[in-house]
Amino acid sequence: MGDRNREAQAPWRPCPCPCPCPCTSIWVLPILGFDCIISMDSPSSLPPLSASSPPQPPQQQPQPSPRRVLYVASERLAKLASLLPSNPNRALAVHALHIALGLLRPEYPPLPPSVSTASAPADSTQNSPAQAHADAAANTDAEDAPPPPPRTTFRLLRPPPATAQDLAAFHTKDYIAALLAERPNSKTDEHTDSGAGTGADVEFGLEDDCPPFAGLGAYALAIAGATLAAARALARGEADVAICWDGGRHHAHKSHASGFCYVNDCVLALLALKRASTPLPRALPPSPPPRKPRIMYLDLDLHFGDAVAAAFHTPLASRPAAPPPQILTLSMHHTHPTFFPPSPLAGLPDPASAAFDPYTLALPLRAGYGARTVQRVWDGAVERVRAAYKPDVVVLQCGCDALAGDRCAVGNWSLGGAGAGKGEGGMGWCVARVLAWPGARVLLLGGGGYNTPSAARAYAYLTSIARGAPLPLDTPIPEHAGFPLYAPGFTLDVLPGNVRDENGDAWVEEVCGVFGEVARVIRERAAA
Repeated sequence: MGDRNREAQAPWRPCPCPCPCPCTSIWVLPILGFDCIISMDSPSSLPPLSASSPPQPPQQQPQPSPRRVLYVASERLAKLASLLPSNPNRALAVHALHIALGLLRPEYPPLPPSVSTASAPADSTQNSPAQAHADAAANTDAEDAPPPPPRTTFRLLRPPPATAQDLAAFHTKDYIAALLAERPNSKTDEHTDSGAGTGADVEFGLEDDCPPFAGLGAYALAIAGATLAAARALARGEADVAICWDGGRHHAHKSHASGFCYVNDCVLALLALKRASTPLPRALPPSPPPRKPRIMYLDLDLHFGDAVAAAFHTPLASRPAAPPPQILTLSMHHTHPTFFPPSPLAGLPDPASAAFDPYTLALPLRAGYGARTVQRVWDGAVERVRAAYKPDVVVLQCGCDALAGDRCAVGNWSLGGAGAGKGEGGMGWCVARVLAWPGARVLLLGGGGYNTPSAARAYAYLTSIARGAPLPLDTPIPEHAGFPLYAPGFTLDVLPGNVRDENGDAWVEEVCGVFGEVARVIRERAAA
């Protein structure tokens, strides 16, 4: 491979630490510089001064505020997240691909091949990517000039672990005690091998799909701490977009584990944002009276975000007329009587029902849904809810188990979309739409996804979108320690399969019609 790919390789080494992890099978990725702040400013757009005319004062053009992107990760977090029995080593693969693609480098987006600084003299001004882009643009026809890098700041944050007190914002005291109980560090321990715990473990759901494992307590605190660090950065006004791909565990209930989820970092983040002592800066108009920030939780996972919905569901008849609640949840997912999780909240809302809550919403889709169906329900349902509620913060759970090729084998979603080169309805298109919502800060979380290379591809692509320079989907996977995982295609894309989409026109129109009524109720209550 070329020099760029060799430079993108990260140093890998065996894990030397004494913490409980499968050190013989995991390769640890040393990620350095997590406290650095990198500013990438666009080059000047002023034309060169003409020798035949006196210098003119530059006109002041309004400049858009730079998007401040925060990426939460650390070596310890990646190791602990990779202990999850349902997703062994996925976190390591995700962060490794980010580094191999240069997504965590100061100079992202990478320079085009024609823009090289290798031959520049030592005193050249071509030391910065911005200057290199400017020089290339000055020496190239306008139609061929490479676009300047986006004006973005990028920060990598090493998060501290959460505390038991942090978990207590949602989880019960007894469940926290069971979760944080010391676990044997033996792979032959009956808990680890059989997937069944003690009687106390069974009481708290620590069995079957959520078996106890050595390092469980450290894992739970690390995941919660990472997502809380991202949420608090948004609440303090330190970032516009915060990314925590190791979070998004939306099935953990108040007093028991469920669906491969041991701690509900999604709910913890929503509560932390709700408790922000002051209105979020830059997200609210300065005119009095200031209102509390509105937070929208949007779940893209194949499975219904049941525990998040249950945490905030309140029937409309029990809600006060005004003001609207600070939190609205909306889950777009597959549902079926035999599909996990079983929940009365997973179906299409019924505004005539006594249990109807316009702020706890489900958007159920049938099997085989892909980009075309997602585009239609996004415009007909998701955007209507967003426009009616007007969130100041969006917590976006990006579970990728609906992608084609996942072990769940239900969805047929793709990173790109159904439109002619525009990617309509693809996962990247949806995330880009959320990032473009006016006035809203965004917390991007991970979630389900049981095809490790597909999950790594998806999160790398979404990070490139957040950084303002989406990678082409035909980007080759660079050489790095995880390279063999990406056979046989060795590109970034996750393509749709040949699964039949069972979401016919009648069903999509019914969904959009119901959400039109839901949006009307939200608007009326906001105006009350």
